[in-house]
Amino acid sequence: MRKLKLSILYGLMIFLPTLVKAEELGGNKESHSIFFLRYLVDLAIKNGVPSRLILLLLLLPLIAFIVAFLRQVIGVKTLGIYVPSILTIVFLETKLFYGLLFFLVVFALGTLFHYLFKKRRLLYFPKMAIILGLISFSIILILALMPWPNLIEVTTLSVLVIFMIIVLMEEFIDIQIKRGLRESIYLLLGTLGASILSYFVSSWQMLQTFFLRYPEIILVILIIDYLLGKWSGLRLYEYYRFRKGLKHVSTTK
Repeated sequence: MRKLKLSILYGLMIFLPTLVKAEELGGNKESHSIFFLRYLVDLAIKNGVPSRLILLLLLLPLIAFIVAFLRQVIGVKTLGIYVPSILTIVFLETKLFYGLLFFLVVFALGTLFHYLFKKRRLLYFPKMAIILGLISFSIILILALMPWPNLIEVTTLSVLVIFMIIVLMEEFIDIQIKRGLRESIYLLLGTLGASILSYFVSSWQMLQTFFLRYPEIILVILIIDYLLGKWSGLRLYEYYRFRKGLKHVSTTK
């Protein structure tokens, strides 16, 4: 296993300089990458696929890696890996302030309606259908009665973004039912923290340009994900949580 990890790291050391050298040898704007992903990216863009969509797809493995690293190494608890990853994509599409504001409004409404119908003893799916309908009506009402039209760039709130946030809200309500409000809020804060950190990393312009120029970098991220999957040590939060016990064990030795 140790030889495998060393060979992988050695391959990464060779892989990255090769990409840079391939770009330096190129004298035009055509792809000079030694792998096929750049060709596929160029072909998709030529066929009319928006470059923004390609960029988000390329950034998604990086976002998922950040969330996985925060969970496995740091010990940050989140609502799984898909929720913070999707939420980061929402923030990239709406800008952080507008996306976060809309996200909190929808989640506050969802929590309110959930507790209003909690004592009605309704079945889960009919209750969620009612909650989704009330949230849709509330969003229309807020947008219609907003006293400052320029406060939120409504054009950034596409239909897809709205439905993505509503789907995340359903996941949050499901966590409330299973674990209670206190635990769900704790998970929500961890999810927001991971999403905001992923947003700041993935919104870096130089990084976005690098991913579009060298899409093969996602293969490197997948290799790092594999190595992270072999992580067997304590998380940093666990070192802090059990610091007294660890200190006692070290002194007894």
